[in-house]
Amino acid sequence: MLNGQNMINKDKVSLKKLIQYAKLGSCDKNTPYPSEVLWIKLGNVKDDKTRITPENLLTVEEVEAMLIASKHPMHKALISLAYETSARPGELLTMKIGSIKFEKEHLKQSKQASHHHKHPFRLY
Repeated sequence: MLNGQNMINKDKVSLKKLIQYAKLGSCDKNTPYPSEVLWIKLGNVKDDKTRITPENLLTVEEVEAMLIASKHPMHKALISLAYETSARPGELLTMKIGSIKFEKEHLKQSKQASHHHKHPFRLY
């Protein structure tokens, strides 16, 4: 979840990329920004608590302990799905039964990343 300066920086980068694409026809990392947006500077993000590091991730043992401690099958399913797919809580909680497709060796779930785009991810 973005907040504070992280959200402002994300908006600034989005604006810079939009102008870059409109002016130069590309917004990949090798395309320079046009002069119209060079003045837009990203703010300094101090003590970024949202950054994911190996120390922040749950270990297999911690996930197994959570599964053992969970009494309800739904909670066990959500914990397993969260760990196996790296899906965000909102993605898991808004899943619908009809959005899961059974394929040969796995399940495929279509998650709603925004109001306009759907991105599949595999549920093994």
